[in-house]
Amino acid sequence: MKNLILAGGVLLATTLVVVLALTRPIGQSAQSGPTVTIGVTLITPTATMGATPSPQPTVSAKVHILEELRQAVAVYEQSVQAEKKNGSVELGKDPVSGAEVFHFKDESYNRIVDLNEKLNDKINQLDELYAQIYRGELNPTPFPTLASAEENKAFYEARLAESGDKLCSLAAWQQDPGAETLKVYDPDQGDYRTVYIGETLARCDVFGQMLEEFRIAPVLAKVNKEADAAMIRRVTGKNDLTLTFQAIRSQANAPGREAAMYTDETGCKYYVDADSGRLAQIEPNFPTHPDIPADKVKSVDELRGVARQFALTNSARLTELEPVLTYEEGGKTLIYFFTWTYRARDWSGTDWVMMPPFLQVGVLANGQVLTYINTLDLYQ
Repeated sequence: MKNLILAGGVLLATTLVVVLALTRPIGQSAQSGPTVTIGVTLITPTATMGATPSPQPTVSAKVHILEELRQAVAVYEQSVQAEKKNGSVELGKDPVSGAEVFHFKDESYNRIVDLNEKLNDKINQLDELYAQIYRGELNPTPFPTLASAEENKAFYEARLAESGDKLCSLAAWQQDPGAETLKVYDPDQGDYRTVYIGETLARCDVFGQMLEEFRIAPVLAKVNKEADAAMIRRVTGKNDLTLTFQAIRSQANAPGREAAMYTDETGCKYYVDADSGRLAQIEPNFPTHPDIPADKVKSVDELRGVARQFALTNSARLTELEPVLTYEEGGKTLIYFFTWTYRARDWSGTDWVMMPPFLQVGVLANGQVLTYINTLDLYQ
């Protein structure tokens, strides 16, 4: 069963080209012959030039997606049964239900796991497309903006509970007489799991998407994307950096704070605190063991100086608080971390009790600043 993820982000519009590409039966290539056009009449070419084709019933995009899902699962099941017959398999019984289970071994297991992962990717892709079409057809009214932040919060929390209880719980899905399901072999469980598709899943997904949009709307109104981009370029020293706004994200290291997340062309993520407009985090997309030539490696003293200068330049509080902060440093392969943490203050009764505010700079051995987290400037 697919878990609901109440995550931000506005859905991309579904185009006819995407629908046609994604709904082609598995293994079928584009070729001449009968043509299905989504949302209009099914036309079958005739052998006689000039003859008027007979109109056929309209075939909806959602019907094609469901058929694509069924075909994908059927093809996967054929591979499972073929591997069960000819490969390395261990038969057994479920200790609770007594039903037959079978576990693949060695290369058979690797082959089925690979096919299972590809099937799951396809199912998720088609589920998302189905939800987009569902939302476009339903055209639901956005959640209202109420008179106060307190009313908005109460409305959000009430609808969140409603979503879980009435739309997105397993019990609700099992009680839905119109729920469409597929059985998919799970190589780790050795048995078949139930996958929900179609309207039942789409209702849950769309409700969650709209609820998240309602939640982040006030936060998004504070975001100045041009100012954020200019600040990121200034901090990183990359004036030509291409940045793309992705979503509003809760900050894991700063409870109760929201950030606008941007990415550059390398996949590096930048989080800008929505309230203060300060850069809160740089999360790089980097290899575990970066390749740094020996002649480019700097001493720890040099790296410490780089980290300290970067921290002082980008923190409004570090200079004032440094005498009471706990300082730590350490290396991991060719990456070194320098951290200032505000542990001296009693954070009891606050959201910061589990993780006091801190500032950390990660520097590669060649002196390049790689990671940055600053919650020291975010507490009230």
